[in-house]
Amino acid sequence: MTTDYQKEGWDHLEGDLQLRDAEGRIFLEMEGLSFRRLAKSQARDAEDALPEWLYEVRWLEREPTPPTPALAPTGWLVFADENGVGEKLVGLLRSRGHRCLVARRAPTSAAER
Repeated sequence: MTTDYQKEGWDHLEGDLQLRDAEGRIFLEMEGLSFRRLAKSQARDAEDALPEWLYEVRWLEREPTPPTPALAPTGWLVFADENGVGEKLVGLLRSRGHRCLVARRAPTSAAER
């Protein structure tokens, strides 16, 4: 961790922060950080409110939901990408009886036309 203090005082601290990995590469950089000391009454209020600032991920075990029934065949507008994901989706939908209209990006250069 490296820091660059721009302004330092008893009640106020400003600066930049960099976190680096073992090879010295920056993986987090924060610029223009500003910290101020709270008055005692504000600090007590903040301490009381602290549980509301934090959250906890808690996994709850549930019964599996039943499979969703298949949709009745309908029409789909699929925006196809250049990586084939849209085409795979179209193939899956058509295999299940759906109609598909595929929108593709228009060529932007003579080489693409």
